[in-house]
Amino acid sequence: MIQTFFVDATELDEKDPYTGILSAVALPTQATIHTTLNATPSQLVFGRDAMLDIEFHADWNAIKTRKQKDINENDLWDNAKRTPHNYQVGNQIMIKNDPSRKFGTNAYLGPFRVTSVNDNGTLRYQRGQINNTINIWNVSPYQVS
Repeated sequence: MIQTFFVDATELDEKDPYTGILSAVALPTQATIHTTLNATPSQLVFGRDAMLDIEFHADWNAIKTRKQKDINENDLWDNAKRTPHNYQVGNQIMIKNDPSRKFGTNAYLGPFRVTSVNDNGTLRYQRGQINNTINIWNVSPYQVS
């Protein structure tokens, strides 16, 4: 259930105006179960349920395993869309433009010349007189058509 609290439609107490708002916000915060952790934040922090007077024992090994499994699945899904390319010094690249660019502008900037390729998934390129570093997922190889 989603509860909306209309501040304009409510008369607020002069001495303590936030009592009603805080109680309305506290319940969803305490009762929302995290999908990866399968527990509420208060259960994990305090070891007790916020609504019922019962203890809660978090299985941190299971949480860690489930979280790593989700990370691996997301990586596989992301990497399936990418075509591998080994960049070399002297290659020409196109740089992805800002996704919120103005309609009608180019999706890529360039071409620019690669000056060095690093082991950490980045490369350096020359843009005029300036050398910049960029992640390889933000570039694509320049292809002469």
